[in-house]
Amino acid sequence: MNYNDLEKYVHTIYKIVGNKTIINETISNKVVSNYYSKSAFLYKTFHSKEGAMHFPVKLSEETSHKQKLLYQAETILEVIRKNNYSEVLELGCGMGFNCNYMASKSPNCKFVGIDLTPSNIQFAQQKSKGLNNVSFYQMNFDKMHIPDKKFDLIVAIETLCHSKNVVKLLNNLPNYLTDNGKIILFDGYIKQGIVLENKYEKEAYQLLSWGFALATFQKLGVVTNPQNFDQLKIDTLTEFSENVLPNAIAFQKGALKAIRFATLLKLLLKTKLISLAYIKQISAGLFGAYFLKTGYLGYYQLELSVKP
Repeated sequence: MNYNDLEKYVHTIYKIVGNKTIINETISNKVVSNYYSKSAFLYKTFHSKEGAMHFPVKLSEETSHKQKLLYQAETILEVIRKNNYSEVLELGCGMGFNCNYMASKSPNCKFVGIDLTPSNIQFAQQKSKGLNNVSFYQMNFDKMHIPDKKFDLIVAIETLCHSKNVVKLLNNLPNYLTDNGKIILFDGYIKQGIVLENKYEKEAYQLLSWGFALATFQKLGVVTNPQNFDQLKIDTLTEFSENVLPNAIAFQKGALKAIRFATLLKLLLKTKLISLAYIKQISAGLFGAYFLKTGYLGYYQLELSVKP
């Protein structure tokens, strides 16, 4: 998809849903939870039957889709082994894909996963049967309260984008870290230096955010500005935009196939035979690759630790 296609597909999504529905939707916790609950079938059918809900990271042509999905978890496992960590917390664990995998590979380490969506927690718990070193709880990480508990490592994979105040959240995390603890984040952010000035770029970006149940993506500068943090320091920042772009392109191809049936989709949505979450997924798929290619958005790994 190029710049000239944006107008066409923006209007197609509006035709299916109605632009007022999109503009007037407040992205509340209820909306986010409903989005993931309704999208779970799509993730398990087209992305990962094990329940992965994040972008795969492509490092070579030979890597399988499942191996790409394990990149984030394998990276975290390396940190666990290197530092001999024994307590790990995942914020926004989704359907438990990463926690369950890491628990199976690191039996001497205990993992806790929290998530906003009840159905995600239920699926994660079902998949964790046979593992005695992983637990899942329904909880809002913006209002997290885990009394008298410290973790060596806190991780969040494409979830803090849903935080209502990510700076406040990050500043709260040292309260849950051991002295040598770390925080590892994987997420997409708005990069610095590019401004959306064209009407249809702005509308396509709004539809992309809406498609991921976001009001907007967070700015990279917010989570990398040391002045925003009282106790945290940034250890590493690594960009993986080119490595997630192939999946974004594949996602776009699937969305383009689906959008050919716009009239049918509108009817199915109106009669409630499909959910709004399905249209959101199509919208996210249509425009994600465009904003990665243009450099407006980037995908990053960020590692933080407590200041000495």
